[in-house]
Amino acid sequence: DVTENFCEMQIEKGAVCLVESGNKTAMQILADNKNTAIVCGGPQDTVSFSSIHEKRISICLQRNIKSISGKRIEPCEYICNTNGDESIGTVLLAAALNMVLG
Repeated sequence: DVTENFCEMQIEKGAVCLVESGNKTAMQILADNKNTAIVCGGPQDTVSFSSIHEKRISICLQRNIKSISGKRIEPCEYICNTNGDESIGTVLLAAALNMVLG
């Protein structure tokens, strides 16, 4: 079970974690461990979307984040082309990872 595996993981203090807002178990674990989380999914989350048109998603970064190299990434919006088979959560997490990796 994915939830059990996640609960058993040791997350390094100070790690930046990407999490889908609907994953309440992960959100609680990260909050308990005082980890920084980049939350993806909902309209108030750090990474969300403003529109979906066929195979194009407008992804929104709603607040400043830092890349792993320390570069500040300011709020922005950009278009992501998909093949149409991915869940919106998967696309938003991939977009957040792309931004964090710089």
